[in-house]
Amino acid sequence: MSDAAKPPRNLRPWFALGAVIAAVVAGVFGFIGDGVESEASGFAGWIITYAHTLVWVLLALALTVAAIHKKWSRAAGTIAVTAAVVYGIFLVTLFTNG
Repeated sequence: MSDAAKPPRNLRPWFALGAVIAAVVAGVFGFIGDGVESEASGFAGWIITYAHTLVWVLLALALTVAAIHKKWSRAAGTIAVTAAVVYGIFLVTLFTNG
């Protein structure tokens, strides 16, 4: 059987599992902390304090959207890219102000 003739795999459980794991990580980071210590204040302090958690919330959301659609969709990809951008901003802020 060729690749084109294979029935699509059901990825919903894997996307859902990933969403749950990402949500748990977001919860831990939100309520306990992510272990990142910084003396930065103002907007940089806010980014260092909350952006890492936001990344995991966005990843959980992207995986939830993928689970709902039963495939990786443009919406899930857009949310995941947004998470990557937020993570990049977090890292740059951390290394320049942390």
